Amino acid sequence: MPEYRCGECGGTFFERSHLAALSPCQHCGADGSVELDADDPLPPSPAQRKVDPRAAPRAAAAELLAELGVERPPIDVEAIAQRMGAPVTYAPLGNVEGEFRDGRIIVNQGFSRVRRRYTVAHEIGHLRMHADGDRTGPEVEREAQAFAGALLIPPPMLIVAVAEDDGFESLRHRFDVSRDALSIALTQARLTAS
Repeated sequence: MPEYRCGECGGTFFERSHLAALSPCQHCGADGSVELDADDPLPPSPAQRKVDPRAAPRAAAAELLAELGVERPPIDVEAIAQRMGAPVTYAPLGNVEGEFRDGRIIVNQGFSRVRRRYTVAHEIGHLRMHADGDRTGPEVEREAQAFAGALLIPPPMLIVAVAEDDGFESLRHRFDVSRDALSIALTQARLTAS
């Protein structure tokens, strides 16, 4: 707990709130002269507080869905890609799931349908969030993954669907996603489905 010291009387007191510095002294009542003792740490600034790294990708996915007027699942990721000027094609890519090349999203035709949908959503995430191409690496890939999850299973739509629907498999078919993707979305939204 930080210790505050009055500039007038020198009295000290402890206060749980960092707003105590704006309060009058608890001893002499002097107004505006209470200071945080230099030995005590300051409360964290907003920049120092931990920010959920998935917040920006989720917001970007929600913004895109709102712009396009998408209101219910399943999300047609191919139509979204097309509207963004990046048609989707399928090709054998070996172990590569997908890539953006020559203005197209190319997806490995050998993967399952739900995996291909996720890959398209992932590449849309790159187009939407990383179009300038000035960042690369694991953080960028995590952002695209979070974007894909929020695009395929938008949290507000998931909340409504869970309230309306009584089963995990039914929800999975409604959103047209894998079991793993739905499990992750339910966990992140703190929801359960039987």
